[in-house]
Amino acid sequence: MTLEDSVLRHRLAVMHRAAALGNVSQACREAGISRTLFYRWRKRFTRYGRDGLRPRPTRPDRWPRQATPALEHAVAAYALLWPTHGPARIAAQLRQPGWGGWRVSASGVYAILCRHGLRTRWERLTRLEAHSAGTIGLLTERTRQPLRHRRVEAQQPGDLVCLDA
Repeated sequence: MTLEDSVLRHRLAVMHRAAALGNVSQACREAGISRTLFYRWRKRFTRYGRDGLRPRPTRPDRWPRQATPALEHAVAAYALLWPTHGPARIAAQLRQPGWGGWRVSASGVYAILCRHGLRTRWERLTRLEAHSAGTIGLLTERTRQPLRHRRVEAQQPGDLVCLDA
């Protein structure tokens, strides 16, 4: 007996138990389901018969139009190799034969970057910075020193203040 058959038998048993008791609430309590779920099952049973109680297919792991895992890896690898390049430039470079000759649009690259948490240049640079600090202990000026807050005071409100960095 398959899992699908056992689910179907369980649902039919709950339907028959509710009919035998004449009390849907009691049958649902015994089965450990909500009355809302029972009525959803009953609606499908009256509309489609036994086949309406079969479990429905679940959400796919990857949508049909979503990029393949190899393309996702190529985009993430390129984005971490060149973190200052944007989606349009990444897409153009990945079209080159040396990078795999991938056919991907800039919006497709952006969607992949979003899924991997690499949406902005700063997110990519921060990921690289954390990686280098953790693996080889290379620290940048920003990670070595805490941020210093500089104050610029004005003599009176409305004064023109300039700070040359």
